[in-house]
Amino acid sequence: RKVSRESLAVRTRHLARIITRLYDEQLRPLGLTADRFEILAVAISRTPVSTGELAGLLHLDASTAGRTIDAMIEAGWLARVEGDAGAPGKGASPITPTGKGRRLLEEATPAWKRAQSAAADLLGPSGTRAITSQGVYTAIW
Repeated sequence: RKVSRESLAVRTRHLARIITRLYDEQLRPLGLTADRFEILAVAISRTPVSTGELAGLLHLDASTAGRTIDAMIEAGWLARVEGDAGAPGKGASPITPTGKGRRLLEEATPAWKRAQSAAADLLGPSGTRAITSQGVYTAIW
């Protein structure tokens, strides 16, 4: 009991699932999840980007990122950059957003903002500040 009450790992993982659900609920009508939204945003800001680099930036498992990217390519939101093998050890051919993917991110931004607001309300001002002020993450988009 003490571990589940006091463990920062347990508590932050639980909170992450709750907050991710807020984003997923807002983005779902557009066919997106929080992970797909983030992948699309990074692909747009860092185009072209390798699967490995993208996975590293978002702290995703490379195989999970690869499967998600493959589904996004199939949906027409991303495309592989042909003729560019990418950096050695960084995954398959780099990806780039398609016009459809760029339009989707633009269309999804209001839903993301609603989720962002709901998450900030849940965390409160001090919780939001505690998360956004951490220097662990660099700006990725």
